Amino acid sequence: MVHVSCSLYAIVNLFAQFQVSIKEIYVFYFFFFIVMAKKLFVGNLSWKMTNEDLYSVFAEFGEIEEAVVAIDKLSGRSKGFGFVTYVEDASAASAIEALNGAEIEGRQIAVNEALPPKPREERRSFRNDRY
Repeated sequence: MVHVSCSLYAIVNLFAQFQVSIKEIYVFYFFFFIVMAKKLFVGNLSWKMTNEDLYSVFAEFGEIEEAVVAIDKLSGRSKGFGFVTYVEDASAASAIEALNGAEIEGRQIAVNEALPPKPREERRSFRNDRY
């Protein structure tokens, strides 16, 4: 039996035994360790909500990789939304089903699958490029 660690180095060594190309190794790594994690958007959070509070609310549905509340840089308080990343898709689906529309700290939260950020347009350069 082969013991497998979750590092890319361990995966490369394991696949090297079977003469698999580097491209195939990266595809495997990306799919199983990045795509398989499910990120949820949590909206309408209380301004008093912290990362630990968010983690404790969502922890009952499965193993959480990360729970982050967006914080305003100037005021230091919550912006009213956050993200929770689950290790397994089934845990994320059960959390969406149970908590979407639930009341937490006096507010009805919205829980959805997070969408990837939209690509930004190229910003205008204010340098003088005429010369």
